[in-house]
Amino acid sequence: DNPQTAALLQGLEAQAKNTLPFIKFQEALTGSVIIPESHVRERWDLEKQRRTIKWGLVSVTRFSDAINDVPHQDIQAYFNEHKDKYKREEQRTLDFVFFPLQATAQDSAEVLERAQMLAQRAKNGEDFADLANGYSMDPGNDDGMGNRRGGDLGYFGKGTMVKVFEDVAFSMKPGEISDPFLSPFGYHIVKIDSLKYKEDDKKRATKEVDQVKARHILLTLDPSSTTRDEHENRVTAFQEKVSKGGDFAQSAREEGLEVGRTAKFNKESTFIGSIGQNPEILINRSFNSNLGDVLPPYWTDPGAFVLRVAEIYEAGIPPLEEIQNQVKEDVRKEKGRAKAQELANNIDRLMKSGKTFEEAAAADSTNPIAVQTETVTRVQRVRILGAKSPLIAAAFQLKEPGDSTGPVDMEQGVGIAVLESIEPLDTELYEKEREQTYEQLVREKQNLIISRTMEDLRKNAKIVDHRYMYYNL
Repeated sequence: DNPQTAALLQGLEAQAKNTLPFIKFQEALTGSVIIPESHVRERWDLEKQRRTIKWGLVSVTRFSDAINDVPHQDIQAYFNEHKDKYKREEQRTLDFVFFPLQATAQDSAEVLERAQMLAQRAKNGEDFADLANGYSMDPGNDDGMGNRRGGDLGYFGKGTMVKVFEDVAFSMKPGEISDPFLSPFGYHIVKIDSLKYKEDDKKRATKEVDQVKARHILLTLDPSSTTRDEHENRVTAFQEKVSKGGDFAQSAREEGLEVGRTAKFNKESTFIGSIGQNPEILINRSFNSNLGDVLPPYWTDPGAFVLRVAEIYEAGIPPLEEIQNQVKEDVRKEKGRAKAQELANNIDRLMKSGKTFEEAAAADSTNPIAVQTETVTRVQRVRILGAKSPLIAAAFQLKEPGDSTGPVDMEQGVGIAVLESIEPLDTELYEKEREQTYEQLVREKQNLIISRTMEDLRKNAKIVDHRYMYYNL
């Protein structure tokens, strides 16, 4: 009979209708997954086996950073041989004018008036915690579980809060309620619950306050509805003016604003320089517009952007002049890698001639290589080498202590590892962790089946993407 309960039950029923078919679909796909015992043991061994190795890395940057002059013919030759490396998707840039949304002096005055009324109510005897729960805009007043804190800040010492807040709080007595005061966060009203005093050498309380226990009410300086309407009208008028042929830069100057330009972005970008993260709407609008088109206003919490398509870079291989610095850097890295490979090969030759790893690594006095001893597993992250390093993988292929991997090419440079010892596996530990490893493999296999099935469905489905019609509204 309770309408709220009925609405809740209807919502749960609708959710179940939507999710149960998919759950059953997943169960039908993955219900028969079985992992052989040999695979379980192989995975456990893979994760648990430990080896002690000596390793050294000849870094590419050690040499590439020292290469200053790169002849143009080398840049041209590298570009000619690696053109596909520089192939790119279509890219665009946008000119933009940003209209900040800010509280006006009138908005601030209205917030101060509300704060003064709340302070007076508290001073007249209303419960401060109740007022804080009812009116404070401090996000910290919520414990994350739907419970309000009554404005309680707990104990805090000097240097914890912004200075203006600290100055007020440390000047008050227990039970005292402040007048509203302004900080970068808005208007505060503070009530002091209690004080803790510093102690002298004999642990006796002094008269100097060490910590304050306080509550506060925060009213933020948000733009009023009137200010928001005026801001929207200003943005819309500007957008309409430049859409009808008004000069973009001149119109911005008349508004007291400047024109900026974004960095290049493509359809898959998740960030646009100067605009921000996850600009999917803006990217779709941009790629469904022509050069010079003015886009609909792009609204964000801090304000609004009016943008126009400034540049279009067609998909394909850009001319060398456009990416010369990037190609030059790649040539420097290529030359640095060649020198790193040469040094690593020389270390390998010295080791094969009877030198120890340490002796071979120090033989080139101008480029000595540090040799480190480390106990590792196949899957752990190793400092400098990172996770799933090719050098660690190669070290786990060695059979006997003293065996060497030889030079192993990696992103960071060229590495060499020597096997020191292999730790025996703990069979009893495997029996304890077998079930956990089995369940992990089952989940991985199930997720793989689901992802492959969904990918096949997407490939074979006939989908027409009309999102641009929504984004251009």
